This record gives sequence, structure tokens and C-alpha cells, in this order.
Amino acid sequence: ATTAAAAMEVASNVAGDLGHEQSASRRAKASMSGVMTAPHPGLEEFETGLQYWNSNFLKALRHFRAAATAGFVGGKVYLCRLFAQHALTVPPEEREDAVMWSLRVAEEFPQMLAAAQDPEPDLLMQFLVGLCKHYAIGTTKNLAEAVAWYRRAATRGFAWAQNSLGFCYFQGIGVERDAAQAAALYRLAAEQGFAIAQCNFALCWENGTGVDRDAQQAVHWYQLSADQGFAGAQNALGFCYDNGIGVQQSAITAVYWYRLAAEQNEPFGADNLGLCYYKGSGLPQDTVQALYWYRRAAAQGQPNALNNIAYAYENGTGVKQDAQEAARFYRKAAAAGHALGQRNMAVCYTYRIGVPRDRRQSCYWFHKAAKNGDSEAAALLAQGLREWS
Repeated sequence: ATTAAAAMEVASNVAGDLGHEQSASRRAKASMSGVMTAPHPGLEEFETGLQYWNSNFLKALRHFRAAATAGFVGGKVYLCRLFAQHALTVPPEEREDAVMWSLRVAEEFPQMLAAAQDPEPDLLMQFLVGLCKHYAIGTTKNLAEAVAWYRRAATRGFAWAQNSLGFCYFQGIGVERDAAQAAALYRLAAEQGFAIAQCNFALCWENGTGVDRDAQQAVHWYQLSADQGFAGAQNALGFCYDNGIGVQQSAITAVYWYRLAAEQNEPFGADNLGLCYYKGSGLPQDTVQALYWYRRAAAQGQPNALNNIAYAYENGTGVKQDAQEAARFYRKAAAAGHALGQRNMAVCYTYRIGVPRDRRQSCYWFHKAAKNGDSEAAALLAQGLREWS
């Protein structure tokens, strides 16, 4: 069967929706306090929660709840975002809590709006009003109004809002897509030391989005963000060292940054660290450790890791060989839209790897993989059709 673990990868959307939610930056806290017009009890707990936004649901929940209980409306808003983000995995005992906090935000939204509209506005409240409008938290969804509120706070120098407004321009959310404007806004927030904006700005340099492509500039901004502990930047920086992008190639340094990201449960970092163990790149080869890190990544739905777990089961690397388990994980990767997983699922149906031979299913998954950009899938489909005849 033609199956193989995928090459190492960096999240192509390392900015992603995290651009609104996550900060692991001490300097970002300082920039916030400099633009808010009133103290906010619970702010420290809130910012600690942000560090765990995309890596540890229960820790984020604990800190956001502490911030909310202390009366910080930002904690309440982000509790609602957290519950919505993890709707399928929220424990049953927490679901009533989610409804309660949503109702509380709705009750407090008029006060938030008043603080945002004050002649001397609270910039955090302007940002939070924008966030509520963006995600329909305690009020109706209105993307144009969300952008308008982000813009108000961004114009006054609030880094969170600058980053979020940049993300809106990056994705065309409530505004026309404008890569140059997105990069300019990311720069403003990045220059204040806001870690996620630094990572987003680095991505612009890496991909030539709104700026001329410059790998060294990308590494510079990834480094600033990674040094502050932002896991997405740590993984991206590891990828740069792994592939000699803007820096001299160093497998050992790549492993260092992948591990820092992986230990924060960053799924791409965990998968990439697993691949390093599998290949013996930058550390001794260890297929058991490779599988451990694949599983850490797969627990968060990382499709490449699901494919790599399947490959381990198919070939008995780091685990007892099990064709049925291989097919099960290939199916999960394929269902998640992973092109190589789709091709491998087709191969399973072609060669009876953990599933019965099935021409229709084989052709279906080869076709899906080809449409998804897998250049080998079309050739394998043609080969498979000949073998079926």
C-alpha cells in the first residue's frame, strides 16, 4: 500500500481565530493597563486564562471563572466564548453554567456599551463590545458594528483591538479583505509587544501578505512572540529552523521550539515533535515517543496527527500492528479534510487494509484527495481503476 507519514508542517493559518483570543505576553498586559481608564478587578486572572485559551480548556475555564466571579466582565465574555468554542466537549455539569454566564453578559451589555460610549471611553469595553457583536455574546451579531468598535479602540492605540481589526481585514470579516491594512494593524499591535500580533505579523512576512515576503523578518517577529511564550509562534519558529527558512537549518533548535509549543498542547507543535521522534531528527529516534506526541495532537483534532497515528498502526511503529485501527484513524483524518488521509483511506479500500475491498469507496476517497490538492491521488485512482477491471 502506498501510505506514508506526512511531512512536517506549520499551521498555514497560525494567526487564525486565535488572533482575537490568545495572549501569552507580559508586555501585552502592560500595554492594556496604559490605555484603560479604570482598574478592572480580576484582570490578572483573565489574562492568565488567555494563556490557556487554545491549550487547556479546564485551566482556561478556572481562570476565566475566577475573573468573572471577581466581577470582571471580560471574564464573563470569554467564558461564553470558551463554552461556545468547546461546545461539543463541555462537561454536562458545566452546561447550565454556560447559560448562566451568557445571561449575565446580556444583563451587563448596556453598561458595557455605556462605558464604551463615554467621552473618555474605556478601551477594553470598546474592544469587548466589538467582540460581543462579532460572536453574538449577550447581544445580536453584527459584523459591521464589531469592526466599528474594534476600530474605535484601535485608533486610540489598544493593541488587542488593533490585532482583532487586523484579523478582520485579513479574513474579510465585516470589511473588504485588505492584506496591506491587516499587516499595518498587526504591526501597530506587534510594536507594543502584543505576542499574538507579533506572530500574525510574522506570518505576513513569511507569506508575503500585505508586505514583501521576507523570511528573516518573519523569523524576527516569530522570535519575539515565541520568547514571550506564545505556542503558535514557538511551533512556527521551530518550523523555520527545521527547514532553514530565514535562519540556518538546525534540527536540534527546531526540536527545542517544537517541544516548548507541544508542552503547551499546541497541536501542530505536538505533531511536529512526534515527527522528529519518528525520523530521529534533532534527537534519538523513538517511535513510542512519536506516537505519544501524535496522540497529544490528535486529541485536539489535528488531522496530520490522526494520519500519522494510522500510519503507526498500519506499520507497527511504536505500537502493535493493527490494520483495523489504522483504517479507523485514516478515516478520522480523511473526514477532517486531510488530503493524505483521504488518499490513504482510498488505499485501505483498494488493498483491504482493515476494511473490506470496496471499489466505490476507494474511488470516492481518491477523488476527494485529488480535489484537495493531492497530486498523487489522481494517478493512484487511474491505477486502481485498472486493477479493479
